[in-house]
Amino acid sequence: MMNAVRRILSPIVLPLLLLFPLGCSFITPHENFKNGLIANIGYRIDEIQPGWASANQLVSSSLLPSGHFEYRYEYRLRKHGLCSYFYEVDPLTEKILGARFEGGEEDCVIFP
Repeated sequence: MMNAVRRILSPIVLPLLLLFPLGCSFITPHENFKNGLIANIGYRIDEIQPGWASANQLVSSSLLPSGHFEYRYEYRLRKHGLCSYFYEVDPLTEKILGARFEGGEEDCVIFP
């Protein structure tokens, strides 16, 4: 009885088990970084996802011609270069209006 079940399920289950890891690996670490960065737009700077605007990563802030502030954050992964990312923040609402980054695809990453 078990052999019959195995013969029926093996052609179905085995390919699914082999394909399952592929379904989770289509997003690159760099795409994951970009998605996380832009996901914070619209939130107050003090209400965003943990790790994105920590005080120890803040490098500088500057006043833009628009009257908004731009906050610059940096991090460096071992064996990789520097990643800088920026949030444009409305000083009245403290909401993030925009985001950008400087760094390569190997530098600005978050591993999924």
